[in-house]
This record gives sequence, C-alpha cells and structure tokens, in this order.
Amino acid sequence: MALMEVLLFPYLPLARPREVGPWKLIPREQLTAEDSIGERIVELAQGVAKLYRLPGHDRGYGAFIRRADQPVGEEINPDRLRTLYHAVVVSLLDENPSRAVAGMVDDDNSGHRMCTTENALLFGHRFDDELYTGFETGTMVVMRHLGPKIGEAESVIPPPADMHLPVMRPQFDPVYAQALYEVLSALGEDDPDLPGAIRWLELAWTNSASIDTAGRILALRAGFDVLFGGANTREIRGKLSELLDEQNALRTHRAWDDHARHVEADLTALEWWFQSFALLRNKIAHGGEIPDADYLFDDGVPHHWHAEWQLRRAIKQVVANAGHPDVLLDPFERAMQAALPLLEDAIAEDQAADEQRDADVADGEGG
Repeated sequence: MALMEVLLFPYLPLARPREVGPWKLIPREQLTAEDSIGERIVELAQGVAKLYRLPGHDRGYGAFIRRADQPVGEEINPDRLRTLYHAVVVSLLDENPSRAVAGMVDDDNSGHRMCTTENALLFGHRFDDELYTGFETGTMVVMRHLGPKIGEAESVIPPPADMHLPVMRPQFDPVYAQALYEVLSALGEDDPDLPGAIRWLELAWTNSASIDTAGRILALRAGFDVLFGGANTREIRGKLSELLDEQNALRTHRAWDDHARHVEADLTALEWWFQSFALLRNKIAHGGEIPDADYLFDDGVPHHWHAEWQLRRAIKQVVANAGHPDVLLDPFERAMQAALPLLEDAIAEDQAADEQRDADVADGEGG
C-alpha cells in the first residue's frame, strides 16, 4: 500500500502562498495538483484539514506545507521542520499590537487582530490507501486516537484549549519569517540561543487559561536568560540595553532593595524596567503572597506585557544584526527602500537630459 503524508498548519491565517526557506505554505483553499502528487491527493488533503474542528468561521484559516522538492502527498523529509515552525510562530506573534506601547492597543477590540502560539501549531498525518489516520491529544497525559477515515470523518480533532481565531486574520511577516529561518539554520556555538528564547516566548503567548500571569513572567524571564546566556540580572539588563537602547540613552539614578540589600545605579528606562521585572520574578520564584500592584510597572502596564514586547524586540534585533536589517522596517518602508534606486536613476536621467538641453541651447546661441 502506498504511504502518503500531509503536513499542515490547521489554525494559521494565510491569504496567499508563502515561501520560508525550502518550504512552501499554501492556503487551504488554494491547494492544486501542481503542488501535490496528483488530483486525488488534493481531495484527500482537504479531507485531512476537515478533521480539525475550528472554533468559529474557518474561512481564511489553514495552510498546507510542502518542500520545494517534495509535493504534498509525499513523505516529507522532516529536517528543519522545527525551524519552519519557529520562523512562522515568531513572525506571526510579532504582528500582535503590544499593550506595553502607547497607541498600539487602544480599544477592547484589539483581540480581533491578535494571534497566539496555538495559531501556528503544525501537524502531520500519514495514511495509506485505506485512508485511516490518527491523532494525539494532551501533553503530560497523552491519548492516542485511532480510526478517523479521511474523506468521511470531520471535526473530530478538538482545537487546543482557548483556541482563538481572530476575525481580522493577521498575516505573518514573510520577510521576517525568511530571515528567521536563515539565521536559525546557520547558528553557531557562540551565537545567541534563539531557539531557546523562542520556546519561552511561545509558552508565554500560549492562550490557555491554565498558564497564569506568574507562570508567564517566569517563562519570559527564562527567555531573556537563555537569549543572553546567563541568569545574572545586572549582566542581562546591560546586554539588553546594549542591544536595544540608543547609544546615548538617558540614565536616571535609581535605588531599590534586593534580598535585604540596598542597591543604587544609574539606569536607562529599559534597564530600570528589566530590574523591576527581575525583582517581581524573584518574589514569584521564592513564593508567598504578592500584592497585585507589584505585577504592574511604574506606568501601570502589567510587567508581562512589557516583557513579551521587549523579548520580541530582542529576538528581532538579533536577527537584524545577523545581516537582515530589513526585518526592522514595515512593508511601506521596505517598498520605499526598494523603489529608491529606481527613483534615483530617474532623477539622474532627468538631470542628464536637462544638462543636454542646456548644452544644445548654448551651442545654438554660439552658432
């Protein structure tokens, strides 16, 4: 019996095909025989997608995955599949407005344009000519479910807890995703541990109510520790400042108590936030009651929103510094940058034409 395989992001919003490294992502509604091993597998792949129960209207959600040299239906070489997932999930989360930045989230409807880690979950199904497949649920308590038949069963795979499908369907940034994939694929021993930091960012952005605010704070602090290679607050706040602060960022004298020790230092606004965040993390890690006010930074914004935003910024800046400065630009800025050489050429041609006309006029007067 022939063995076939379908890989997909069942909950990913995707409006058009995208390429990330050697992978191609194809919107569920746009899969054709050209990207598959034949017309039959298109029908079967759609049957696989229908196994997933989506909460709410599913139009615009779901993407099939193929490698450049392996069409949908063939058994896929899984090499770098985890890298693809990391590139997609980070570039998708990066599109979320931040509650830590004034003006980015200004109404109660912002959730309609925000995705969570669950939207980028990736799954695979292998099956033979009999078309029976299976799936697993749970992580600590794993349950295997066998028996759904592709083409007959529908909506049998439940979505993750608190699965969210935003109405406005934000799209991941393909430029950032491609840059992430390239950097993640070429990391050396001395490079920042981007995969480790990404895993903690993913956990913090998981939408499940079973992860409380304290848990997200511990995860986000771990993300900074992994990214900067240590757990010393003073060292990490310095490296974070070096990565993200302006060269001459204003410093203010600050004072605080840490483990019954009084400390003073001149810190940038970013360093002061991280120091305050670290003090909260220590309180959580050591147990005991923590006043609600301690979960807020000086500006009244919850610490975990500042933390996820700064970790997102740090990951993106590391990618930019690795030779991909375009990731720091928005689509309009990238378009303007791409158009600038053409504009300069046009201006140069106009100037040359003007100079030639002036020369012709001068020659005519001289004659």
